[in-house]
Amino acid sequence: MNMRPTQFIQSDIARGTQTVNATYIFDRGPTKVRIKISSDSSDFQSFARVELFSPSDLKWNVVGHIPFAQMKTPHKLAYVTNGTAKEHFTADFDKLLGIADGLLGVTAAPTAGAAVVLFFADIPEGHSFEAGLIGPKFFKDQRSALLRFAQYLVPRIRDNDELSESLAICLGLEGDDDYAEVIAKLPEAELLRLLGDSQEDHLMILCDDYVSHQVMTGAQAFYSVEPVPATLD
Repeated sequence: MNMRPTQFIQSDIARGTQTVNATYIFDRGPTKVRIKISSDSSDFQSFARVELFSPSDLKWNVVGHIPFAQMKTPHKLAYVTNGTAKEHFTADFDKLLGIADGLLGVTAAPTAGAAVVLFFADIPEGHSFEAGLIGPKFFKDQRSALLRFAQYLVPRIRDNDELSESLAICLGLEGDDDYAEVIAKLPEAELLRLLGDSQEDHLMILCDDYVSHQVMTGAQAFYSVEPVPATLD
């Protein structure tokens, strides 16, 4: 069973003359999730859906729903004396939470001894933010997490002149006058082997430079390395 959030940005149940609406907004990793469940006097107008917030578009995108005929939330709650009880919405909330966690990867559990968690995204302009979110991925230390993100980005920037200096420093090639040509000719396996010897501060600069470059070119890019919390919520 997915762990429910313990803190909410919003948690409201509003009772109207013909509807009872439950709205929950909370953080899941670096992403904001909104679950909306509505019990209407007309069964077919009831709904249960989960949305993820897109920072680039500043809007909520529906990523999953439960057909009204399959909802566990009773219809016509407006006519029930205790129709605002939170328990009425629990089953549908848990199902929608599972959909969100499946998309975000939040169901993953930390490995033994994990100290930090990594999230990152690198989505070209015009593509869905939610589809490109990677994580959580757990590591024993910050350097290992930075190395994982760098391993992702290095094959993508070996021919990028703007990032070649940062990459050369990470690979220990900055002393070569023609380091850009050397990098371009090295097999990918050798690039990644050299990367494994990089210092933590050099990896961080490379990751920061890559994200800045991607954002400047219109992509949705970020990475986050944080201590593993007591719970994933």
